[in-house]
Amino acid sequence: MAGFPAKLKDWEELLCRAYLQVSGSGNLLPITSFEITSHRLAQISIDRTDDESAKQALAAFKGAFSINKIRLAFENGWYEAMPDLPGCFSYLALTLLVENALDDQNKGAGAFRDKLSTFLDSDHQFVEITGIAEMWRRLEKWLRERAATYDDYRVLQLPDAKSWVQIGYTKRLAFPAKNDIIFGRRVLKKHEKILDHPSKLISLFENRSKKAPASKGLPTHSAPSKKNIIEETER
Repeated sequence: MAGFPAKLKDWEELLCRAYLQVSGSGNLLPITSFEITSHRLAQISIDRTDDESAKQALAAFKGAFSINKIRLAFENGWYEAMPDLPGCFSYLALTLLVENALDDQNKGAGAFRDKLSTFLDSDHQFVEITGIAEMWRRLEKWLRERAATYDDYRVLQLPDAKSWVQIGYTKRLAFPAKNDIIFGRRVLKKHEKILDHPSKLISLFENRSKKAPASKGLPTHSAPSKKNIIEETER
C-alpha cells in the first residue's frame, strides 16, 4: 500500500519516532498512556485521518506481522533484535489496538485472547501470553537507559497491572479506553447545544476531564486526541 511501511522494522522506526521520542511526539513528559488507533497509524504514516486511510493503515500494519512471530513474542517474549530500536514496540502497539477493539474493557485475559485471534483473522489459540508483560518491562528499561544518555527519549511509567498479570499493562496504557468514550457521551448529553462550537466543546471536555478523568491518560492527552473521543461518541 502506497505510503505505508511494509516491513516490521519500518513500523518499529515509525512508531518509536511518533510515540517514544520527544522530537516526534512533541512531548517531554513521561509516557503514561498510548493513543494507538487505526486513524493514528494513518496520521503518522501518510498524514491523513479519514476512514479509508485508517482502514489501509491497519491492513498494512497487520500485514507486517506473521502469526508465528506474534505467537513467539506474546507467549515467550521472543522477537527480532533491531539496532537502536527496542524491537518490541510494534508488538506492544498491536496489543493496544486489540485492547481498544474490545467491546468490554472490564473483561479479562480470556476475552483479550479471543479478540486477538479474531483481530488477526487466525485460528491460532493463544494460551499463555506472559510475553506481553515482559515486553512492557523491557521497553520501560530500554527507554530509561536511552533517556539517561539521549535527550530525545521519553521515559515510560508502567501502571499497576493489578490482577491482570498478563495484559494489565496493556489495559491500563491503552487510550482511549471504553470508559473515556462513556465519559465523552455524558459530557455531550449535558451540553448538546455546544456541539455547533467545536473549539468551545473541546475546551469544555478538557476542563471536565481534569476534574473527573475516566482514565489516567485522558487528562494528559492533547485537544486533537480529545476531539477524536468526541467524534467516537457521535458514531
